Amino acid sequence: MLCCEHCQSPKHLRITKSHTTVSNDHTQVLKIHEYLKCRECGLEGTATADLESETLDLSGGLVDSPERPRATPRVGGGA
Repeated sequence: MLCCEHCQSPKHLRITKSHTTVSNDHTQVLKIHEYLKCRECGLEGTATADLESETLDLSGGLVDSPERPRATPRVGGGA
């Protein structure tokens, strides 16, 4: 899970811009580029996921935490 290095929390991170790189024949997404900003402290950073090599490149004070989000049960029922 991506976290702000300063706040040590993912809850204030917001994606401000996102785009993908696709293969020449447009059949496969190769990379996902995201620009993020922490609404708590103002930190800005980028995250690039390379889906071919399965790597994640982070810059600008973003860190990858081993913590994963918890599933939150929905309250109330639907019809």
